[in-house]
Amino acid sequence: MEETTNYYKPSGKFSILALLTVPILGGLEAAIGALIYSALIWYIPFIYINFFITLGFGFLLLMAVMPALRMARVRNLGVGFLLGLMVGALGVYLEWSVYCALLISAGETTEVGSGLRALSFTDTSFDLDLMLNVAVHASVIWEIIKALYAEGSWGIFRITVSGIPLVLVWLVEAG
Repeated sequence: MEETTNYYKPSGKFSILALLTVPILGGLEAAIGALIYSALIWYIPFIYINFFITLGFGFLLLMAVMPALRMARVRNLGVGFLLGLMVGALGVYLEWSVYCALLISAGETTEVGSGLRALSFTDTSFDLDLMLNVAVHASVIWEIIKALYAEGSWGIFRITVSGIPLVLVWLVEAG
């Protein structure tokens, strides 16, 4: 006897073409989102606003994957989840590529204010060739991540965040 339900149940079907379509479409939006996200994080020095920027980046990645899954007619929840995870990981990787390229191109740091209310701004420029070069060399990203872990690159209340607390921030951003 067949059980009936009033709720939609996905058929579990997907096409092989979807395995290419979703990562390509999602990857394009992830690349654009990574550029915007990295620029906003770089130039907005307020950590509380950066939290919402991170949420926005995650939402943008979701909004990139959902229509692509629908267009590719993916009706398998597991495949949809894995493709979404793939696009999310690509977005995080591209964001790191952009951020590392900005760090490599960083110039002078200007301090504004004093005491606990002091802000510092570091000039940089975006170089697409450098970013693409960084993106295809994961070892460069890893070396920069290790240096950031040891030394940090930003602080709160004049205390530079590095080590385990910085990793916790990164995990929250990535998750």
